[in-house]
Amino acid sequence: EATPYEHLIAAFNSYLLVGYLSMSSKAGLEFDAIRVESSSDVSIDLGFFESTDRAKIPAGSIHYTVIIKSSNSISSIREVHEKVRQTARIRLLTTMKISAYSRLVIE
Repeated sequence: EATPYEHLIAAFNSYLLVGYLSMSSKAGLEFDAIRVESSSDVSIDLGFFESTDRAKIPAGSIHYTVIIKSSNSISSIREVHEKVRQTARIRLLTTMKISAYSRLVIE
């Protein structure tokens, strides 16, 4: 059975994948393959989900690498990456005290 930490990482990875697919579609880009690898030091107090106490908000950082295989230009892929990175950062900082650090690999 997955832990709350594993669910958080899976949800974050899914959020990123939807962001990349949505933004790349809007830009007219196609990816042959895309995957996200993440690690985190986020500490989760399960009381966070039952409380409005800001002291229980998860805090820490998530490090993620996005691996994209595509024949599109590197600059167009980087542009999509920056847009997704900014929206992910905004979501994490407005709902939780989590910093996100990204790395992009284009194959």
